[in-house]
Amino acid sequence: MQSQKDRRQIGVFFVDPMSYHNLAVYDCELLSNIDNNIDICYYANDRFNLSMPDTDIKKIYRYSQKKGLFKIISYLKSQIILLRDIKEKRPDIVHFQWLKYPPVDYWFLVYIKRYSGIVYTSHDVFTHGDERKYRASLIKILKIVDQVIVHTTAGKQELATFVDQGRIEVIRHGLLDLARFFQTEPEQLKEKLKIGNEVVFSALGTMDYYKGTDLLVEAWQSSPVLRQSPKVKLIIAGKNKMRLKKAAIPAANVIFIDGDLSDEEFSALLQLSDLVLLPYRRISQSGLLLSAIAAEKKLLISTAFPEPSKYGAIGWVLRQVDAAGLRTLLERIHECLAEETAPVDQATWRQIKAEYDWAGSGAQTSRLYRRVAQKQ
Repeated sequence: MQSQKDRRQIGVFFVDPMSYHNLAVYDCELLSNIDNNIDICYYANDRFNLSMPDTDIKKIYRYSQKKGLFKIISYLKSQIILLRDIKEKRPDIVHFQWLKYPPVDYWFLVYIKRYSGIVYTSHDVFTHGDERKYRASLIKILKIVDQVIVHTTAGKQELATFVDQGRIEVIRHGLLDLARFFQTEPEQLKEKLKIGNEVVFSALGTMDYYKGTDLLVEAWQSSPVLRQSPKVKLIIAGKNKMRLKKAAIPAANVIFIDGDLSDEEFSALLQLSDLVLLPYRRISQSGLLLSAIAAEKKLLISTAFPEPSKYGAIGWVLRQVDAAGLRTLLERIHECLAEETAPVDQATWRQIKAEYDWAGSGAQTSRLYRRVAQKQ
């Protein structure tokens, strides 16, 4: 027999202070697959620019352009607006995608618990610098929320050190089909970057230690075969958190783009790529990986990824995750560029893509909402 909360509509505040770039695509895809009897109010960043005509969207997160205390204050103002709405409307669940300042957010969540159940998606577990920086506060948050969502079994195992496994749900992250959301002109960009018939290797998105960007720079610079090759181009593009300089790779076949990429630029660069490089030192889930698979791009992927061998059919696995190992593998790929550019069988792509199903993720998330709502 269904409970009263099964029969009535469940109210969910879906909160993402960082709903831009591929995070906006994630939100859009997931929310489009939530059951119709779940009433979603989406609290987003004012940079969110995708079309969701059937969703109530409140763009409350607007960050100050000034750094430090000004940015923190602007975020706290948005959180106060959220708290006011929670107190007034009493949603069954508040589902957070990201928390920008966990030491302060912890106290907000303690207050929210008076009114609503809380679900928190730990997208990257403790991979990124901010997550490691705020590790102690995030662990406190994990202990008080009703349910934690992770995207991989490895992520669940890591968090199970701090949280009862019964409160951790593995829900797969769907593919990020950027070309479906952003209009791009890859051929125009190709001409602008002076790319001819070369095979294009790329490392896109934030340049960071955990992503092994410095390993790629060292591997390329230390290899005469790679840096002097007229057959390939290497694109390194994105926000530069490592203060890397183009001068570190003076090779003529390297394109170094230092700065935030627009959604259209990122998508166009991905479309230009023949091989996407992911020599990560550590990772739980990668938006670049999911975007590359959606675009059917071949991969070089490190063993830092969960189950890396399953991607072998669409590329290469980096087993020695250091500059020497990366250089050796890139040089071996360079020797067989004809194989690298050969198309992958569509049956292989279908098999790999089947693991990243938004409909399944939406249905599983909907069931989770019902379970949490029943306990309120």
